[in-house]
Amino acid sequence: MMLLSNKDPFGRKKWNDFLNQVDFLEKNSLTVEDVRKVINKKIEQEERFRAKQTSYSLPCPECQALMTLRPINIDPSTQTGDDSQTVWLCPNLKCMHTKYSEKTLEQWQDELKRRI
Repeated sequence: MMLLSNKDPFGRKKWNDFLNQVDFLEKNSLTVEDVRKVINKKIEQEERFRAKQTSYSLPCPECQALMTLRPINIDPSTQTGDDSQTVWLCPNLKCMHTKYSEKTLEQWQDELKRRI
């Protein structure tokens, strides 16, 4: 038997995690198919979100990664001390380009829709 032998591709910790997951499924009367459906639905939602986000993104002028648009100056934690309404953030940790804008999220979305 290969389980927990030298040829076991997973090791004891992964098997313990697996058994914990099986226990959870049994306690909650769930099947592997139930989990598969939920995971596939989540993946589809994320793919739709990514596709939508891509159409509402701008390439970073420095590294060309797709920048993310975030609202700012809406609560104490996002105050910048200026009239900016949004900020474009580069997700590339080596770049981290930031561009502040006085346009609102809605104004940017309208503008980006016109570009498509």
